[in-house]
Amino acid sequence: MTNSKKNPAFYERIEDVCRACPDVPAAEAPEGTLTYGELLRRSSGVAQALQEQKREVVGLLFPAGLDYLVSLLGTARSQNAFMPLDPSFPEKRLLRFIEVSGCRTVVSTRSVGEAFPEILNSGVRMVWIEDLEASDDELVREPVKPLDPAYVMFTSGSTGEPKAVLGNQRGLAHFIGWERKEFGLDENPPRSSWLSAITFDVSLRDILIPLSTGGTLCVPSPDERQVPHLLARWLREKRVSFMHCVPTVLRLLTQALDEPLPDMRTTLSAGEPLFARDVNLYRERASAHPAQIEMVNLYGPTETTLAKFFWRMPAGEPLPQAPGQMLPVGHPLPGTAALILDGAMLCPPGEVGEIYIRTRYRTSGYLNRPELTKKVFVQNPLTDDPDDIIYRSGDLGKYIDDEGTVECLGRRDGQVKISGVRIELGEVETDLREIQGVEDAAVVAHVDGSGQKFLVGYVTLTESSESLLGPREDVPERLREELAKVLAPQSVPSIILVVDDLPRTTSGKVNKRMLPKPDELLGEEAACVPPATRTEERICALWRELFERDRISVETPFAQLGGDSLHAIKALSLLYREFNANLSLREFFHAKTVRELAKILDDRGFGSAEGAKRTPMKGLWSPLRKRQGRALRLPRCRKASGWPSRWRKAETLMRSLKPMSLMPTLISRSSLWRFRKFRSATMR
Repeated sequence: MTNSKKNPAFYERIEDVCRACPDVPAAEAPEGTLTYGELLRRSSGVAQALQEQKREVVGLLFPAGLDYLVSLLGTARSQNAFMPLDPSFPEKRLLRFIEVSGCRTVVSTRSVGEAFPEILNSGVRMVWIEDLEASDDELVREPVKPLDPAYVMFTSGSTGEPKAVLGNQRGLAHFIGWERKEFGLDENPPRSSWLSAITFDVSLRDILIPLSTGGTLCVPSPDERQVPHLLARWLREKRVSFMHCVPTVLRLLTQALDEPLPDMRTTLSAGEPLFARDVNLYRERASAHPAQIEMVNLYGPTETTLAKFFWRMPAGEPLPQAPGQMLPVGHPLPGTAALILDGAMLCPPGEVGEIYIRTRYRTSGYLNRPELTKKVFVQNPLTDDPDDIIYRSGDLGKYIDDEGTVECLGRRDGQVKISGVRIELGEVETDLREIQGVEDAAVVAHVDGSGQKFLVGYVTLTESSESLLGPREDVPERLREELAKVLAPQSVPSIILVVDDLPRTTSGKVNKRMLPKPDELLGEEAACVPPATRTEERICALWRELFERDRISVETPFAQLGGDSLHAIKALSLLYREFNANLSLREFFHAKTVRELAKILDDRGFGSAEGAKRTPMKGLWSPLRKRQGRALRLPRCRKASGWPSRWRKAETLMRSLKPMSLMPTLISRSSLWRFRKFRSATMR
């Protein structure tokens, strides 16, 4: 499948595929199969319903599925920009997306849309997809311009206001064309998985790559997407050969694999640090033979369009890195340059600086926020050309060789990534402060024993807080409930601690380094109720493993233990391993405590309802093995292998960076010659 146009809009490419292979399955989902011919005709109906407007933002209020695919392509073919609106998000947050983007039209189904009365009454035009008829009529369109709007994706904002990133046709078509060519997908159309949430720009890779090549997009059910052992089975059953996923999902999937994925050929990872041990263990468990699976590490902020760096790890070739070593993000895509800068100077190999990205295939910046756009899209300090614009990523990095291979070392500001989703801590703090009864707030990212980041919120309360939020011991859960109304799930802190005061610096700012660790405040268990049945005892043992604690009370809610959605996914895998029980996330969260969960398992015949052997307290709460740490109320914030230590090294190196004028005294003449040669090649 080829296209004579050099850089067609992504929807033009998909139209060509639809016409070339109308009977081939474009997507397979729990609700059915959609052929390319059906995709073209159904999306034509959506496009005709939207043709009265051009180059505007259209909201798509759907869960991941066939209706979303049809609406996305139809919106694009009407020459409007699509904006995903995830029905699992709080309605207030969706309304903020609509307001910030200037969206005037929302496409949905009545079964989904009518659950959002505030959106229905907000004045937006609702287009119900079930009322639209499939059409073979040709669409009347204007010629495509490179900077025509293509999509809107939101990132977290430090002030509490979400930032709308406006993607354009040139940037999107460039990335899709690169990935098709780089991995030979036109010649070998993939069976590709869709694992990312629709509000995460990675979902565009999931969706548009297979549809642009004549492949088949495989859509899992919510449980298959979220529960690792179900995902592993689904990948085998669907014969998935091409997969994008964040490292967190890759690790959970690897742990759940009990047999290989014989059809998997390429797995691409992005959004978080990827370590050599992640790749080694995944290949070991997922491969039916040693030379089966190629791994790829991708990197690129949302503002630069999907990804701008890649590092290929060919199948069958062992990695030179040590298991605990973080893998590089590699080399820039064609038409892109990587600049590691210390101020206005280019860093030599091995020197740490900030990653800047130079490419004409970037997004159009923040929608309706020119002042924010100018802060991150800045003039290249290495040239005098005012039109030479580069993107300031906020990530620390370094060249690791003279060939320009890049390693990303982490953030230098208040952003963190949880499960691959970029979160501004300032936004979470702002939303906490806006809750009545909260006087002040701070949010910090901690790291548990497995290297997984989680958010901890610290709040001080007003004198009238008890009348507004209830008793002090109930405040954390009440605040989490309030935040869940306005924030994405990944942004809600796993733990919220009520403190009397927030430590301050001499300038009056919150000193986050002096905030107590969660276990320092909650290290002592209160009213720990021991298990009364064998099933409760087995679940408590799993929870001690999950939360790295000596004691688990059967009446303490999962959330109060520090459990978030990621902990819940891990818990479901543990329950499947221990009891061979398949529970959905909805069922799991409905059973808030060990006692309630044990009753569900016993009622279904998975557990055992006989009374547990009554063991003296001393024996029952015997210490864990030394390597598991001392007794904790919450997960200890131990070092994650590689990443935090590299972060500290990066901070140290950044403080010691010398001006470029001193470089000749710091490096040998031969090294300086190689650096000048390297700099010249980079700028070309």
